Amino acid sequence: MNNSDKQNPRRLVRAIEVTSDSTQIDLAVAGSKSFKIESKLIGLAPPNQDVYKEIILKRVLSRLEQGAVEETKSLLKKYDKNLQSMSAIGYKSIVDFLGGKITKDQLIVNWVEDEIKYAKRQLTWFRKQPVIWYDVGNMEG
Repeated sequence: MNNSDKQNPRRLVRAIEVTSDSTQIDLAVAGSKSFKIESKLIGLAPPNQDVYKEIILKRVLSRLEQGAVEETKSLLKKYDKNLQSMSAIGYKSIVDFLGGKITKDQLIVNWVEDEIKYAKRQLTWFRKQPVIWYDVGNMEG
């Protein structure tokens, strides 16, 4: 863990959970004398930033159509809105919408912006990895 992870209680607790959980795979690896897996990371990149944003917008609208607001309402009947899990992307904006703090249009804008920010953080991480990128706009088939 890097210093930032060590200072983040959520990540620190998760790291402890992961290391304290012994799974069948861990046992198989430990019992193996030579365990090598060759793998390649591949990524699919949208043709441009506008298409990328459009994909995220469609995904957010689809989640709303599939009942994300209703799901959140039912969760709020059982759980406190201040739980860590309710701070996940989408939920926070929906909670604000249900509380009358924002409009439905602002809910969509906030959710899309949060998804875009998250995707950018993912890309930052992936740039540090040996990923083979494929432009989905140039794929044949």
